[in-house]
Amino acid sequence: MAPRLTKYQGNQLSYQGTVKSRALVIAAVMVTLGGCAAAQNASTRSAMKQEGADLAAAHAQCKSEMAASDLDPIRSKVELYKDSQDTPAPAVDLPADQIQILRMLAALKNQNLEDIPEYEAAHGCDLTAAVFSYHAHELFKKRLVFASVYGEGTHYSITPSGSGWLIENGKMPK
Repeated sequence: MAPRLTKYQGNQLSYQGTVKSRALVIAAVMVTLGGCAAAQNASTRSAMKQEGADLAAAHAQCKSEMAASDLDPIRSKVELYKDSQDTPAPAVDLPADQIQILRMLAALKNQNLEDIPEYEAAHGCDLTAAVFSYHAHELFKKRLVFASVYGEGTHYSITPSGSGWLIENGKMPK
C-alpha cells in the first residue's frame, strides 16, 4: 500500500501507509541527504585548496615586490617583509605528550599522508580528546604543527620546524 496524504494542518502533513513504505521514504531521504553532504565536503575541500593557491600566489607576489631595488634606501630602517615560515621555531623543551604528537604526525608524513583529523589523532596517540586538543594547540602556537579546518573538523600536520625539532633532538621516527 503506497502512502497517501490523509490530513494537512498548517505545516504538518500526515501520511497513512505501511511501516515498510515509511521506511522506504526515510531511507530515500537519508540517501539524498548523505549525497548532499559528500558533495558539500568535496566542494569545501576544493574551495579551500583554491584559496590556499590564491594566498600562496599573493604571498609570492608580495615577497617579490618587497625585494625591489627601489626600496633599498629604507630596507635597513624598516622590516618590509617577514615570512613566518622563514623564521625557525624557537628552541623549546617539550612535554612527553607533545613529543608523542609530533612523532605520530612525522610518521604520517613519512607515509605520504598530509594530515589527520583531530579525533583520529587523539586516538592514535592514546590521549583523551581534551588532552590532545590542549597539546596540539600548544604545538601550533610554537609553529611545530599546522592546523587546518575543513570537512569534519580540525586536521593536523607537522611543519618543517616540527620535523626539524624531532631531528635535532634525535626523536624522528624511522
